[in-house]
Amino acid sequence: MAALTDRGVDPGDIDQIRVRAPLVSVAMEGLSRPYRGDRLHPVNVTFSVPYTLAVYLVAGEVTPRQLTPGYIERNRAELDAMADRITLDHDWSLTADVLAGLGAGVDYGPLLRDRGPVASLRALRQVGETHDSIDTVREVAGLLRSGETRAVLDALRSPLDWERFDAGNARFDNLEFAFGAVIEARVDGERYRVRADEHAGACGRPLSETTATVRRRFEREAGAGFDCVCQAHEQGLSALTRFLSAPGGGTVTER
Repeated sequence: MAALTDRGVDPGDIDQIRVRAPLVSVAMEGLSRPYRGDRLHPVNVTFSVPYTLAVYLVAGEVTPRQLTPGYIERNRAELDAMADRITLDHDWSLTADVLAGLGAGVDYGPLLRDRGPVASLRALRQVGETHDSIDTVREVAGLLRSGETRAVLDALRSPLDWERFDAGNARFDNLEFAFGAVIEARVDGERYRVRADEHAGACGRPLSETTATVRRRFEREAGAGFDCVCQAHEQGLSALTRFLSAPGGGTVTER
């Protein structure tokens, strides 16, 4: 959405936004929806793609300053109006990316093999009964029409190739949370489209990138106190280094 705001597009001129996302994002939207009543809580916003986007478009950012009951209550009407213009649809190609990213660290294939196709289909139906935002019959039909069936099946074949499921063998350092999205917006008759696949600081990203992302966000939130915190941190490390370097290896004795 920054591609729109950077071009000076007024959020009020946006006619419609369509977001295509993995199945888990659609499921979270369904979990959040029943709890939206007279009051909209921050957790309802963070579990909702339309409302998170609405906050960004209304405020120009999504930070702890916007995710407060006070801010949401003051801007509820504007947030509701913006969220009503945003639709969320499932995209099987993005779900395949999620499965492949998770399969890099955990092989859940043995679970499916042990349960068998009938039990797996029954479990899928139960998911649909639990989450009213997911119509399992429609999703299976959508998968067959999408042309992504092979991609989904390939994503279910983890390179780990476990004989049986054992979480103790998981390679969490290999996990990739590939929760991408395709955003299409219509503004005064013009159409914009952007695909987001990489999220700075997400699991599976380089540690240096994650460190820089955390530091940048902390500096933004801490404001003027950021330098003080850094100095205290550095002084604490120096004191610890001196202690460990002291004669006797910094041994602590009890009194």
